[in-house]
Amino acid sequence: MWKKVAIVGAVAAAIVGSGAAALATSGGSSLPPPSSPAAGVKATKARGLGVLRGALHGTWVTRDGKSGGSFVQHDSIRGQVTEVSATSITVKAADGVSMVFLVDSSTKVRVKSGTAIGDVHDGDQVGVLGTGSSTMTATRVVGAGALARGLHRQAGSAGS
Repeated sequence: MWKKVAIVGAVAAAIVGSGAAALATSGGSSLPPPSSPAAGVKATKARGLGVLRGALHGTWVTRDGKSGGSFVQHDSIRGQVTEVSATSITVKAADGVSMVFLVDSSTKVRVKSGTAIGDVHDGDQVGVLGTGSSTMTATRVVGAGALARGLHRQAGSAGS
């Protein structure tokens, strides 16, 4: 369970960081100031996860604690499956960006029709998370319904 929270948190941090940089560049904010420091923290967490809910694709880098601190590139995309086989999945986001991920025995799949890559079909709406720099390998493939439920649960717990 903590891995799911860490993944969602990492994606949220990457997207919120991008949004903060864009906000700093634009020089302003339309958000009212928080009424108290605690309210500000809760509101910021909720807004960050709200931004994540609308993310289409992204790339971020973390340190791998298992291999002595080397760097790991993570990629994610949310969109429509355009090709899927036992060894790869291609997803196209709403903005036209497509990503291809290799699929192997360690890829975890959770879609409405099952938990195997064979349960994913062309036209399905999914989110894919993977690692790799030149060739990406899918670590998770999640159906749109499961993805929305997971983000809704995270957003709901952000305010508590």
